[in-house]
Amino acid sequence: MYSSTLRIIIVSPSATYCTVYPLCYRNFQRRMPPFWKKRKGKQPKEDISVQLSVEPDFPTVPNESVPNPESAPDCEPDVEPKQLQGRLWNKAYEQLKSSNTELVESYEKILSTKLSRDQNGNSEPASLENRIDKAYNERWKQMQMIVEAALEKKQQSIEKKQKIGSGLAAVGITMRQAVRAVPEAAVAWIGVCFALEMVSNSIQEAKANNEGIVYVVSRMDWYWHLAELLLDNNISKSAPNSLRLQMEKHIIDLYQKLLLYQMKSVCRYYRRHGPVIWRDVIKADNWTGQLDDIRIAEATVQEDSGIFNALEIQRRLGELDSASQVLRGEMQDIRPAIEKHILSKEEERCLKDLRVTDPRDDKSRIEDTNGGLLQGAYDWAIKHGDFIAWRDEKANHMLWIKGDPGKGKTMLLCGIIDELQRQNIKPCYFFCQATDPRLNSATAVLRGLIYLLVDTNRQLLSHIQEKYDQAGATLFQDANSWVVLSQMFTELLKDSSLEGQVFMIDALDECQEDLERLLDLIVNRAIGSRAKWIVSSRNWTGIEEKLSTISQNVRFSLELNEQSVSEAVDHYITHKTARLKEAKKLDEETELVVRKYLTDNARGTFLWVALVCKELLKISVRKRHMRKKMAEFPSDLGPLYERMMQQIRASEDFDLCERILRLVSVLYRPVTLTELASLLEVENKFDREDLEEAVASCGSFLVVRDDLVRFVHQSAQDFLLRDKMFVSELGSQHYTVFSRSLDILSVTLRRDMYNLRYPGALIEEYTPSQDQDILRHAKYSCVYWVDHLKAVNDLEREKSMLSLRDNGIVHHFLKEKSLNWLEALSLIKKMPDAARVVRILKKLVGELSDARTDKA
Repeated sequence: MYSSTLRIIIVSPSATYCTVYPLCYRNFQRRMPPFWKKRKGKQPKEDISVQLSVEPDFPTVPNESVPNPESAPDCEPDVEPKQLQGRLWNKAYEQLKSSNTELVESYEKILSTKLSRDQNGNSEPASLENRIDKAYNERWKQMQMIVEAALEKKQQSIEKKQKIGSGLAAVGITMRQAVRAVPEAAVAWIGVCFALEMVSNSIQEAKANNEGIVYVVSRMDWYWHLAELLLDNNISKSAPNSLRLQMEKHIIDLYQKLLLYQMKSVCRYYRRHGPVIWRDVIKADNWTGQLDDIRIAEATVQEDSGIFNALEIQRRLGELDSASQVLRGEMQDIRPAIEKHILSKEEERCLKDLRVTDPRDDKSRIEDTNGGLLQGAYDWAIKHGDFIAWRDEKANHMLWIKGDPGKGKTMLLCGIIDELQRQNIKPCYFFCQATDPRLNSATAVLRGLIYLLVDTNRQLLSHIQEKYDQAGATLFQDANSWVVLSQMFTELLKDSSLEGQVFMIDALDECQEDLERLLDLIVNRAIGSRAKWIVSSRNWTGIEEKLSTISQNVRFSLELNEQSVSEAVDHYITHKTARLKEAKKLDEETELVVRKYLTDNARGTFLWVALVCKELLKISVRKRHMRKKMAEFPSDLGPLYERMMQQIRASEDFDLCERILRLVSVLYRPVTLTELASLLEVENKFDREDLEEAVASCGSFLVVRDDLVRFVHQSAQDFLLRDKMFVSELGSQHYTVFSRSLDILSVTLRRDMYNLRYPGALIEEYTPSQDQDILRHAKYSCVYWVDHLKAVNDLEREKSMLSLRDNGIVHHFLKEKSLNWLEALSLIKKMPDAARVVRILKKLVGELSDARTDKA
């Protein structure tokens, strides 16, 4: 428990002296120049400004003295402001709880959620359980804990808000001092914590409610000091006790109305922005009428105060009233400033539907997968003359970084992004990935660039909002999406604020769909705009032909900078061998041998070093076998992959590893471990740990990150798809995935899978956890079953014709499960894929019909 001391600071106008007096309230008058009582005697010649602050003392610790700079005389155990404030506010709370039981119960349930999260340090799901104690002595402690946690959490936010107005910061300081001084009265301030959030974040709240919140929050300091009117020294001796009781009743009545307004505002906020469980128990209200009630109650208290001879406290309250008006003005000024940064509901939906991925998350994943970004591995590039020429010369619009697989192009771009950001340049970037359909098309690239651009420059959203309002999410997903997005992108680049904007696209060669369109767009925009571009790719002649049409094109070849790349790889080797030494407890001599071997054989290829080190880190590789193991690795990626395949074929898990590699090599996106187990039909044979171990046994071809199974590098998938054994059975593998997908869906799909019950339920309001999601193992099959059928048709036509015939497996599935399948697509937010699947099926059935006609 923190004790509190009233500190009075006396400052002379000439600043020749400043005295701090720690006092109990009763002895305040005995030792200080009159401030709270009527002044008597001769006044000082010099005007004195008096600042009142309440500060917490140090907590009492056993066997430790409490700091006390000046011992104060004994205090008389009479009514103190601290005791009085706590009593009045809690009495108001209790009376309100009796008269508005349902509202206070809902309010306490919301507080319970906050309390639970503060205590447990996690994000527990919202609950309808009321954990606020009914006993006063425990309740105020819980509320103090919530207020203190909210203040701590919002400190950085409040500091940011100071840039647009000091109002929020002022309220935060007042609240912190008041709660620490009188924690028993935390009930008065807990609603203010929510109010700060509402004022700063909820631009879309009802105007009347928002204005009322600002009014109440700005006057909290005035309300807080009303209790001082009831202190003995502020009451005229001629005033009867009945009038004092009347004033106390009126103050409590005012406090009730304040708490009622706070509670209803908080509940309304949660009704709109909180979990769905609050929606049915909270109703809208007459905000203007309630605010009028508060003002009437204020006037009543002010009228009562005139009866008492408390000139100094009335003057103080008058000063606080004036200060509250200034504070209210500052808080109201915050609103238009925040409106520039806070999106409307329509703008939020537009940005959400535009997002196909967040490139910032992709960057973090890539860096994590590769063991982190090393400055020494890319530092050479940002000091290179080609990069400097591109950066500093306005005429140089394009920097093309090209190199063979595994040369570190992607990590190099990650490093350049960080460097540009350190120079206060905000690049918009995208990482293509052939194995992920979200990242392997020209449309996806453009959506990713526009998303990052408008998310970091919110004022630009208006360029796409008008068309979105007309078409909705289909604007970004239908057959015309590329045309529309290209036009939007062109309009965005005309904005004067984008002078010198940097756009970056990694791995152009992994753009599987409409690469030529994307290259044309890059070329045209690089020539006809003020933007600058950085792209990377393998040494493909098709890409080179397109980019060579840009006269201001700086080519940055990794092969032509062999020495610099080699030095960067050496830095990477030093880092990897240090980790290897730590993990395997290598001695100095063995570490030097490993480092020399990697340096002699890396040939400027980061990926080769990473794969070899990954193999050496395996548990099965003993320290004494390290040198022998290294001698088995070929010094090139192709032979290295072949070596890994030989190891897989010689292992006891060969059958399972081969099935996994065959499956993953034909999938259209990375799959979760749960989806992988389902497609392999081993969900009842292996637990998650066993399956993850099996994936790890696949010779470093695959990696598991964030529960997703993906190739360690595009070159690994390319190698498998060139393998004769794999190529000869591609059609059969696609058919296996297709038929298994229909089996999964036939067993899983049913009516109302998420138990929503109501047709109008919003899926955003119900997001099951991974373990509870009935579709967690079937999401891939739901979206891509027909894509595998199409691949079968291209490779083994007879199998697809049998599947598509009348009463075939496709016919049977659609007849039995078509509505359930559409429901599942809507639940996993993939409804646009339904139209794509239907188009593919229509084309396949048409080809089947034509084949029959030809035979006839």
